[in-house]
Amino acid sequence: MESLYKNNSINIYLINNKLNIHFLEESMTDEIFENIKKYVTLFLNICSKKNTQFYFVYDFTKLSLKNYANILSYAKSGGGFLNSVKNILEKHLIGTIIITESSIADSLFNLVLTFYNPIKPIKFYKSNDVIDYNFN
Repeated sequence: MESLYKNNSINIYLINNKLNIHFLEESMTDEIFENIKKYVTLFLNICSKKNTQFYFVYDFTKLSLKNYANILSYAKSGGGFLNSVKNILEKHLIGTIIITESSIADSLFNLVLTFYNPIKPIKFYKSNDVIDYNFN
């Protein structure tokens, strides 16, 4: 495992060709969101330079979005970010895994999808599920 960024709120790490974004707390802040974009951008640039394929793995199991007045803002910004790196994703992303335990987290990601039309497959799992990385 190679850690790219970690604090009390989030852990961004690489295992083999899987970029994991693991939320460690219930809350989302602008600082967390900006750090995600920063480190994902660095990772994507490396993948582009090295012509490497990868998976995204988002673990939302601890994230709670019940009290977020700015959910729409995060979803719109997240969709905009993904659109800004679409060329890299098209060439290097194999697929995306979303791990959630709540319908609220599912709803957030589905809200992101209203602002970003994915070009690679997405699979949803619960934390106890066996994850299948086969996207063929």
